[in-house]
Amino acid sequence: MDGLTCLAGQSVKHYTHEPEDPHSLADNNIQSRFFEDARGDIWFCTMKAIHRYDRRMDRFYRHVIRDDDGKPLSNYWIVCLDSDKEELWLGSGNALYLFPLDTSRAARLLGAFALSYNTRVLFHRGGLLFFTPKDGGVVWNRLAGHQPKGPRRVVPRASRVPNYNGTAMAWQGDSVCWIGGRHGLLRLSLPDGQIQTFPALSGAKVSALTRIGEQELLVAVRNRGLFLLDPDKPALDRPVFSDLNGQSGPFRPVVNHLYTDRDGTVWFSCHGQGVYFSNPRKRKFGAYLQDRPENAGLDRNVRAITQYLEGRIWCRTQYGIRILDAQGRPIPDPPQPPPPQTPYADEQMLDIHCDRAGRIWLASLDGLHLRCPDDQAFRLVRTEEGAKPLGFFYLLELHDGSMLASSTAGDRRALMRVRQKEGQFHLEPGLAENYAFSNPLTKLAQLSDGRILINEEGRNLHLLSEKGPGLLIDTSLAFTSTLTGYREDRDSGWVWLASFDGLFKLSLDSLVLEREFHFPAGYSLKGILRDDAGQLWISTQNGLLRYDPHHKGFIPYGLSQGLQAQQFNLSAQLKTRDGRLAFGGPNGLNLFHPEDIRPWNKDARPVITRILINDQEPEDLYCELDSTRNVSLIRKLRLPYAKNTVSFYFDALDYSDPEANTFDYQMENLDPVLISSEKRRFARYSNMPPGDYAFVLYGYNSDGRQAREPARVELTILPPFYLTWWFLLLVALVVLGIIFGIFQFRLNQLRKKAEYQRNVAQIETSVLRLQMNPHFIFNTMNSIGSFILQNDMAKAHDYLGRFGKLMRQILDYARKPYLELSEDLDLLEQYLKLESMRLNGRLSYQFDLAPDVDPDEVLVPTMILQPFVENAIWHGIAPKPEGGQIRIYIRKSDQQLLATVEDDGIGRQASAERKKQAENRESKAIKITRKRLELLEQEYQVDTDLTFEDLVDEQGRPAGTRVLLTLPLI
Repeated sequence: MDGLTCLAGQSVKHYTHEPEDPHSLADNNIQSRFFEDARGDIWFCTMKAIHRYDRRMDRFYRHVIRDDDGKPLSNYWIVCLDSDKEELWLGSGNALYLFPLDTSRAARLLGAFALSYNTRVLFHRGGLLFFTPKDGGVVWNRLAGHQPKGPRRVVPRASRVPNYNGTAMAWQGDSVCWIGGRHGLLRLSLPDGQIQTFPALSGAKVSALTRIGEQELLVAVRNRGLFLLDPDKPALDRPVFSDLNGQSGPFRPVVNHLYTDRDGTVWFSCHGQGVYFSNPRKRKFGAYLQDRPENAGLDRNVRAITQYLEGRIWCRTQYGIRILDAQGRPIPDPPQPPPPQTPYADEQMLDIHCDRAGRIWLASLDGLHLRCPDDQAFRLVRTEEGAKPLGFFYLLELHDGSMLASSTAGDRRALMRVRQKEGQFHLEPGLAENYAFSNPLTKLAQLSDGRILINEEGRNLHLLSEKGPGLLIDTSLAFTSTLTGYREDRDSGWVWLASFDGLFKLSLDSLVLEREFHFPAGYSLKGILRDDAGQLWISTQNGLLRYDPHHKGFIPYGLSQGLQAQQFNLSAQLKTRDGRLAFGGPNGLNLFHPEDIRPWNKDARPVITRILINDQEPEDLYCELDSTRNVSLIRKLRLPYAKNTVSFYFDALDYSDPEANTFDYQMENLDPVLISSEKRRFARYSNMPPGDYAFVLYGYNSDGRQAREPARVELTILPPFYLTWWFLLLVALVVLGIIFGIFQFRLNQLRKKAEYQRNVAQIETSVLRLQMNPHFIFNTMNSIGSFILQNDMAKAHDYLGRFGKLMRQILDYARKPYLELSEDLDLLEQYLKLESMRLNGRLSYQFDLAPDVDPDEVLVPTMILQPFVENAIWHGIAPKPEGGQIRIYIRKSDQQLLATVEDDGIGRQASAERKKQAENRESKAIKITRKRLELLEQEYQVDTDLTFEDLVDEQGRPAGTRVLLTLPLI
């Protein structure tokens, strides 16, 4: 009534109806059995719908059957699944339908029958045979006879098991049905309908049945428990026990339903108490003396064990003595003489032994008791006359048949020997000299060489030999633990010693005592036996161990294997004459043959039950291979870098002893070796770096058998975007682009620099050619010749001198790209003086420097103003009869130097009418100057400019030209 629960190992997931989720249950009322189809999907019914659980997608799909009016039916029951025809036989109310698993086809109505949840179905002779418990008996119907083609024709036939109210059924083969009910168990043979009763359960209330293997049945009997029985035997067989607070006891809850899965695990549904599970095949050990729960465990607490001559096993319990036959079945107690002749109910009893003559010896704190074969009672063995009564701990029968007993005394009477004189037994000191023992002697053993091994509790081990009338200590070895058992291996020469502190071994040749380091630590050993194959069987405070001393391997056994309890009693062990081993504990006796203890051969199939991403359970987790959303079926995950903390929860699908399943796991490419995990069933990996991994899980059942196939989940952690190949490629391309851009930029700079240098060289050459203009030189020579003809030798000499000085300055300064402003103005002044002499004084000039301009601190391109001064002379002033004046202004403005060349000549318009040669020369000088300004602007990143202005007088007539030159301030 509360939905559906899925159990995977020890992990539980609950499914319920969710109104907003179309893939949840239609309602929470589950009212049919479950059937698995060929695809692994699960079919079942609720009150409102037929359901298919899609295992791969971990979701439910709902289906309904509609009547003739289109109204959906309800109250569904699945009767069985025909896997060959892929059809469900299901009921709704009293109607039976065939529902195809291929839901594209419609369901077919077969007829009306009495169906319920307890209906059981068997395919028999081409038809369907089903049984339904009804009041007064069991109604069984057979549906058979349908044509190969056309619509199905069903012939129902009904029979009743008379006077029987069946509530449980189980099949044996395809021809026998076992029916349990209020009046016991019946065997129904098909098809003849013969009915037989099972006498052992006559009158018992059988509430549930299921088949175990091919032969056995598991039967739930109300108020009596669960029993395994062989149908071919008339007697009720073994009871089924459960774990009750660390002890094994009969299973008492009332069982409503039983189900056996494919691994042989049986599931018990108990009304109001939940679901239990067990695997009867897992049990290896028979548990005995558990048939008297009314004694509150006192009659089951086995403290010592011995075997009588005819094979009977005598067990000294806390309550008294229990006797088992050779098969382990309890037999009636022997006659009980009144006290003080019997020590049966004496809780002070510590040890029991049957000697080779058939005498039973009992060691107790009240003395040593003896029961001879012909006696029915025990009698006290007397000590020496007048000696103080002693209590006794442990017994030892020597090779010669005599008896030794350790007592409560601390002197030479710590070991007492039993002597027989004149048909009477009495005790005398067994030690030849007087010894002072600080602690009691807790264990006695005689080795194959005749020496006697005793343990002084918590102090020493002593080896004693016969010396005259008594025993003398040959060797003492420090041993701070308490010896609880020993077994000698004559082939190897070792004596194996069980103690509270683990397993030790003593070499009889070298008398070296050492710990067996291959034996698992943490166990307090209570007893030890050695089987015929040389294996050591050791009882502990936490189960039973089988230890292989040759291969150093061990196998632990617990309650699920049938132990009487998880704990065993001190020294309560026995090896019978037929090779069986017996260990006693607080809840009875385990008696078994070592050859019958075989490993559990079912795999503990490992499974991933839960995956957390960044410690949270994601809603959109799916497999990269096939998009499955069932966590247990996911085989490949791809996660972004921001989700790189992954936790895997795991378990094993072996319910024979689920808590004893163990695991090894490894994250490939991260864990260097396998990691063992026993109790912890999860693995967490935080901040995983980008890469490809695989989480591999190996499972082992409680007997150490490894599953054939591990669970494996491949995992890819994607890198962050800045580490992805496309981003790295993009970055590489960008870097290459930047490098290429820088290379191109630098190459362009070099090209521009080279071009600049070429331009500078060309301009310098052009300037030099302009400066050495043949026209200027020719005019100068004419002027000098004119001075000579006029016989003005002084002026000719002065003119020639100035001309020479000017030419030297031009040649000297032509090698420098920049001159101080003072030098450039001096060169310009020399040129103006020379031109003024040539024009017979018609040329005057004026320099005007701003106060903030230091001509010695400012650099200008060499002779940058000379072409404009020359143009002003040649084209403005020379053609003017009265001559004119040239004014040169120098100013600063931020990072710029402003130079102005102004003349009052004829103006540019009149000059344009002059000869074409002059125009070409002027335009060439201006072109070179503009190029020089462009180079300066590129070099100093400062704007340059060259402009011309025409000057006019008040009447608007041409009054000269002004040249404005903007240079970088260098």
